[in-house]
Amino acid sequence: MNVVSDSGRVTFMVLAVASCLYALLGAVGFLQVANSGRNAIRERVTEVVDQLEAGLRAGSPTVSINTPDGVTALVVAPGNALPQAFGAEIRVDRDITVGGTALHLVGRASQARLTESLRSLFRGLWIAIPSAAVITALLAGLATRRALRPVGNITRLAETIGGNDTDARVP
Repeated sequence: MNVVSDSGRVTFMVLAVASCLYALLGAVGFLQVANSGRNAIRERVTEVVDQLEAGLRAGSPTVSINTPDGVTALVVAPGNALPQAFGAEIRVDRDITVGGTALHLVGRASQARLTESLRSLFRGLWIAIPSAAVITALLAGLATRRALRPVGNITRLAETIGGNDTDARVP
C-alpha cells in the first residue's frame, strides 16, 4: 500500500467532486440572481404602469411617466403603433378601458445595469470556483496524508519483520 499514491487519489477525487459541486452551485446561484433581478425590474415597471393607470382612472391628463430609475410608462391609443423594444428590456403591456375609451399601457425598463452586474458576477465566479476547488483539494490532501501517516508507519514496520522474527509485532 502506497500512502502517497492513496493520498493523491483522494486529493484528485476531492478536486473533481468539489469542482463539479462548486460549478453546479455557482450556476444555480447565478441563475437565481439573474431571475431575481429580472423579477425586481418587472415589479418596478408594473408599479409605474399601476401609477399611470390610477392617474388615468382619477381623471389625470398624464399620458406618460418617466422615473429617475429609468422606467417609462405611456398610453398608446388604439390603432397607434406600439413603441419598439430597445434591445434587452423588460416590458409590461396592459389593456384598460377608461370612460368607455380603450387604451393600451406600455411600461418598460432597460436591463443594462442588471446585465453588467451579471457579467461582473460571472467573471468573479470564474475566479472563485476554481480557487475554492483547489483550496478544498489541498486541504483534503493534507488531511488525508495526515490521516494515512500511521498506516504508512505500520506498513513500513510490517515490511521489516521477517519470517524469523517471532517476537516482533505490529501495533
